Amino acid sequence: MRYIIYGTTCFMICIFFLQLLLCVDARNARADELKQGVRLAVRTTLEAVLEERLDSSEEMEVFFRERLEELITSDSRLQVRFLEAECKKGVLSVIVEESFRYPFGKKGSLTEKQTAVIDYEIQEE
Repeated sequence: MRYIIYGTTCFMICIFFLQLLLCVDARNARADELKQGVRLAVRTTLEAVLEERLDSSEEMEVFFRERLEELITSDSRLQVRFLEAECKKGVLSVIVEESFRYPFGKKGSLTEKQTAVIDYEIQEE
């Protein structure tokens, strides 16, 4: 009887550590996806501005949101806040907050801030 209780206790401890590892891994995977997604969305948006495909700040914001939704494939809710989006100056600064649930039901959130500026070459006349 003693060995059954000992075996059951060890099994429960192993299950607990497995759950802990799954939660940590899920958070790391989402953090990496968010960081890379925001960085690439900012980059492609500013490339579109540089190619003169976008003319206004509103177009920049819509273009950024579309790119971000394409890049973030996980089942989460994204909230995007634009700190600065100026097409003429070539500036884009965003904060993206991702809300999600861990595999065992607990709520979690991650935040990523990214700022980028187009470096226009100064042309001498």
